[in-house]
Amino acid sequence: DLGGVSFLLDPETAKQVPLPQTGRTWRPSVDPSGRRAVYWTGSLRRSADAPIDLPDEGRLVIGDWDTGKAAASVIATEDLEVARELQRVLRRGLLRLYTNHDVIGCELGGALKNVVALACGMAQGLSVGDNTRAAVMTRGLAELTRLGVAMGGEPATFAGLAGMGDLIATCISPHSRNRYVGEQLGLGRTLDDILAEMSM
Repeated sequence: DLGGVSFLLDPETAKQVPLPQTGRTWRPSVDPSGRRAVYWTGSLRRSADAPIDLPDEGRLVIGDWDTGKAAASVIATEDLEVARELQRVLRRGLLRLYTNHDVIGCELGGALKNVVALACGMAQGLSVGDNTRAAVMTRGLAELTRLGVAMGGEPATFAGLAGMGDLIATCISPHSRNRYVGEQLGLGRTLDDILAEMSM
């Protein structure tokens, strides 16, 4: 009973994955929305409420990967045996999966980058230029790294895919909801109007 965890996979690849050292079997489920790779529902940090040691969210822009473009993502769990098994089962063609034991850092990188993406979107909506958006991303990475380390994450995590990689993709991708909301705010629209037209 691991409700709340889902993987975006082809139906025939959603196979049973034995979790080492747990004696339980986890079956990834197909996410019909087509937008997320992995999703875990919870409060505060995702791992805080996990009933067993499961990997954190693996983020990538699905629109790239499922159209044949190369992509990379991170499987974060303190149990590297579980991470390696998931890596083996989920790897596909041009999708490269990495493992990371720093669950806290990966969670915080994935959460805090959304604030920076909002700011980058606002900068884009205000037409302030590429240099300003680059500065927002760079200084935003420095800020989220300091906060993440203070909360227990490892500095190297924020320089990797779960930190800088996720930040860049979310700040520049046309598929990024946070970047889009920031851009529309920068153009002068109200938050209520923007959210009303979005399918979450």
